[in-house]
Amino acid sequence: MSTIILVHGAWLGAWCWERVAAALKSSGHDVRTPELPGRGQDKTPVGAISLDSYVDTVAAEIGSVTGKVVLVGHSMAGIVISQVAERMPERISTLIYASAYLLEDGHSITKVSETAVDSLVGPNMVPAADWSTVSIKAEALKDVFAADASKDDLKRLQSLARPEPAAPFNTPIHVTAARFGTVRRCYLKTAKDGAVTPLLQDAMLAKTPCAEVATMNTSHTPFLAAPDEMSKALLRLANL
Repeated sequence: MSTIILVHGAWLGAWCWERVAAALKSSGHDVRTPELPGRGQDKTPVGAISLDSYVDTVAAEIGSVTGKVVLVGHSMAGIVISQVAERMPERISTLIYASAYLLEDGHSITKVSETAVDSLVGPNMVPAADWSTVSIKAEALKDVFAADASKDDLKRLQSLARPEPAAPFNTPIHVTAARFGTVRRCYLKTAKDGAVTPLLQDAMLAKTPCAEVATMNTSHTPFLAAPDEMSKALLRLANL
């Protein structure tokens, strides 16, 4: 049995992993889905939310289990799992970036997103008056995130999506070859992604290659569109 930790991305919460987590558990694995600060029922004030607070949350989850873990990050959580790997590389067997930001040292999501000319995120973002959070227009959530989700899943996404703290987007990551670079990396591409688009995924992979790359023919939320397929892809990439 292996421990698999699934980290959700922006505007989402641990709820998004329910079906993938169930499938992975049925395969005999211990699966954890930590809730990042400010998501779900967590009441952390926006001003206290940072990339470090995300990393602390995931590191604590890893610290609660024995042995190495498979660490999966979706979308924004790519920067989280990279930073966790920099902090504790000896605890991670494989990093899996699921349509996620795979950034070089010193880069931020905000900076890299400027190159994503075909992404639907930017045109549909609505900042708070003080720019502390950003939201996605409710009517655009389907096209941006979940074009292939069921009506029920789309309704759930629309009801549960919360404004996203902006600070982590603007924070450059710090990773080194001596620590982050020693952990095996894999990437799960999403071929119909309107958020982290195939163009951006390929650009990031060209700069930070991965040991293995798999592709799903889904939108940005494969855990909604094809959870069983996604769980199988994660197991293959993790060599489980």
